[in-house]
Amino acid sequence: MTSILISALSQGMLWAIMAIGIHITYRILNISDLTSESAFALGGAVVATAIVLGIDPILATILATISGGLAGFVTGFLHTKLHIPSLLAGILSMTGLYSVNLRIMGKANIPLNMSDTILTKLSDLLGMARDRDAAILLGVIVAVIVIVLLIWFFNTEFGFSIVATGSNDQMIRANGVNSDLTIMAGLMLSNALIA
Repeated sequence: MTSILISALSQGMLWAIMAIGIHITYRILNISDLTSESAFALGGAVVATAIVLGIDPILATILATISGGLAGFVTGFLHTKLHIPSLLAGILSMTGLYSVNLRIMGKANIPLNMSDTILTKLSDLLGMARDRDAAILLGVIVAVIVIVLLIWFFNTEFGFSIVATGSNDQMIRANGVNSDLTIMAGLMLSNALIA
């Protein structure tokens, strides 16, 4: 029973960051964005490919975050510049990313059993016996850092503009804010966290 709770906690802490990313699009921007389904897989494809190629796992994670931001940029571009409804723009990005993910990996699955990951490095560094314990510790640390940074960001002028765009797009445009830019930035931030 205890091992089930530890396993659920270790996975939940890592998935919490993805939930924060989804919260940004659905609650703050008030946009239905389906890009998150394949941005999550895109992040995994980039990390797995980079690790197998010998790139440091931390750098691989940064590359995955950037790739998620690029996926959000594509969705934002389709929605704001090409005036495709947000739901359809997300579906188009999601569908396109399935092919991109397969192209990045080169095959359907990349095993990481014998590769160093962030969890194995943290386990070795702290002398932990299991990756689950390292996953809980890493999840708590990263979730706290992400939450603190997002609180700071959404208290900046640009962060307030993103929140205001989700609340009332027409009013924020009347105040001279480029709502296309804020929508694209919010989608990029959201998908970067998800990836």
